[in-house]
Amino acid sequence: MSNLLHNATVDTLLERRSIRKFKSKPLGDDVIETLETVAQHAASSQFLNDWSAIRVTDRLAEIGGQPYIATAPLLYVFVLDEHRNAAIASTKGVDTTSDTFTLNGSYRYSQAQNDAVLALHAMETAAYSLGLGCVIL
Repeated sequence: MSNLLHNATVDTLLERRSIRKFKSKPLGDDVIETLETVAQHAASSQFLNDWSAIRVTDRLAEIGGQPYIATAPLLYVFVLDEHRNAAIASTKGVDTTSDTFTLNGSYRYSQAQNDAVLALHAMETAAYSLGLGCVIL
């Protein structure tokens, strides 16, 4: 590994670890806004952003079913969200029940999954670069 090029981005990615013990210190609004904006700027198939991230700040242990989650100051649940895009299309007069409506196919589901993972990874990398610990569940 001595031939690796290093910079802040590469080093952040190389030093990435799953963290399961969190400090009880709440995150500032600037940190949260940064993490969410970074996720929104991740690569996306056809710029559809077929995912939504739900910010959870309470009842973390109940939702995650894992005790260490209760100590995390913040949890995001990433979901594939073709429903949102279909609702937007419907307001534009598109027949979302038609067989030709492309968001109904398995290809879009696969792309939505890819887009969600890209957004999640971007958020996680940004968090690490800010000195925060993360774990993907």
